[in-house]
Amino acid sequence: MKSEVSGMWMDETRDILDAVAVITGVSVASIQDPRKTKRVVIARRIAWATMRAIGYSLEDVGVLCGGYSHTTIYAGVKQATDGEREIACRIVDGLCVRGGVSPNELLRREEVFRENCRRWRALCAVDHVRRAAA
Repeated sequence: MKSEVSGMWMDETRDILDAVAVITGVSVASIQDPRKTKRVVIARRIAWATMRAIGYSLEDVGVLCGGYSHTTIYAGVKQATDGEREIACRIVDGLCVRGGVSPNELLRREEVFRENCRRWRALCAVDHVRRAAA
């Protein structure tokens, strides 16, 4: 499965990881590494949020970013801050413009990403209420 997924998304994945590396100053190898320093975790969440915004499945993101499980990807994207999501949106915009994606497709992707942001915020609010009640 890894080679099948990698063959499908490799060029776009490399572009995303390169963009995140330039923006955050963290190497692509570090983003894919299991290290958990603050800078690396932030860069990793930005990369994961970018891939999810484009439409990658949780499993695809996990395989392409170093073999993480889909639950780890879900938790990481859910924990992404608004600033990290904004950077992810800007990376998506740059990839779409450079890749010649139509304006309609760009708007659809942005709507999907914004909807995901709303869901993440709602889930965070529910988790907060549950913790307060416990």
